[in-house]
Amino acid sequence: MASASLEEEDTELNFGKLLDYWGPLEALEQVAPDSSEIVRSVQNLPNIRTNHGKGRAWVRLALMQKN
Repeated sequence: MASASLEEEDTELNFGKLLDYWGPLEALEQVAPDSSEIVRSVQNLPNIRTNHGKGRAWVRLALMQKN
Protein backbone atom coordinates (compact mmCIF):
# COMPACT_ATOMS: atom_id res chain seq x y z
CA MET A 1 0.00 0.00 0.00
CA ALA A 2 2.84 2.41 0.75
CA SER A 3 4.25 2.09 -2.76
CA ALA A 4 0.85 2.79 -4.33
CA SER A 5 0.56 6.07 -2.45
CA LEU A 6 4.10 7.05 -3.50
CA GLU A 7 3.20 6.43 -7.14
CA GLU A 8 0.17 8.67 -6.78
CA GLU A 9 2.32 11.41 -5.23
CA ASP A 10 4.84 11.13 -8.08
CA THR A 11 2.06 11.62 -10.61
CA GLU A 12 0.70 14.62 -8.76
CA LEU A 13 4.13 16.29 -8.53
CA ASN A 14 4.98 15.59 -12.21
CA PHE A 15 8.38 14.08 -11.49
CA GLY A 16 10.43 13.44 -14.59
CA LYS A 17 8.75 16.11 -16.72
CA LEU A 18 10.64 19.11 -18.01
CA LEU A 19 9.42 22.43 -16.73
CA ASP A 20 8.99 25.12 -19.34
CA TYR A 21 10.02 28.43 -17.84
CA TRP A 22 10.91 30.33 -21.01
CA GLY A 23 7.52 32.08 -21.13
CA PRO A 24 7.86 33.71 -17.69
CA LEU A 25 11.49 34.63 -18.40
CA GLU A 26 10.49 36.23 -21.68
CA ALA A 27 7.73 38.18 -19.89
CA LEU A 28 10.24 39.31 -17.25
CA GLU A 29 11.54 41.72 -19.88
CA GLN A 30 8.50 43.94 -19.29
CA VAL A 31 9.09 44.15 -15.53
CA ALA A 32 12.90 44.21 -15.51
CA PRO A 33 14.21 46.04 -18.60
CA ASP A 34 17.76 44.91 -17.78
CA SER A 35 16.79 41.38 -18.78
CA SER A 36 15.81 42.41 -22.33
CA GLU A 37 19.39 42.05 -23.55
CA ILE A 38 19.52 38.47 -22.32
CA VAL A 39 16.13 37.67 -23.87
CA ARG A 40 17.23 39.07 -27.24
CA SER A 41 20.50 37.14 -27.06
CA VAL A 42 18.67 33.88 -26.42
CA GLN A 43 16.17 34.56 -29.21
CA ASN A 44 19.08 35.05 -31.63
CA LEU A 45 20.79 31.75 -30.78
CA PRO A 46 20.25 29.61 -33.90
CA ASN A 47 20.87 26.17 -32.37
CA ILE A 48 18.40 26.46 -29.49
CA ARG A 49 14.92 25.57 -30.68
CA THR A 50 12.95 24.35 -27.66
CA ASN A 51 11.53 26.50 -24.91
CA HIS A 52 13.32 24.35 -22.35
CA GLY A 53 16.63 25.02 -24.10
CA LYS A 54 15.89 28.74 -24.28
CA GLY A 55 15.16 28.81 -20.55
CA ARG A 56 18.43 27.04 -19.79
CA ALA A 57 20.34 29.43 -22.06
CA TRP A 58 18.72 32.43 -20.35
CA VAL A 59 19.80 31.18 -16.92
CA ARG A 60 23.33 30.53 -18.14
CA LEU A 61 23.64 33.98 -19.74
CA ALA A 62 22.16 35.67 -16.68
CA LEU A 63 24.68 33.95 -14.43
CA MET A 64 27.54 34.99 -16.70
CA GLN A 65 26.42 38.63 -16.88
CA LYS A 66 28.44 41.04 -14.78
CA ASN A 67 26.82 44.14 -13.35
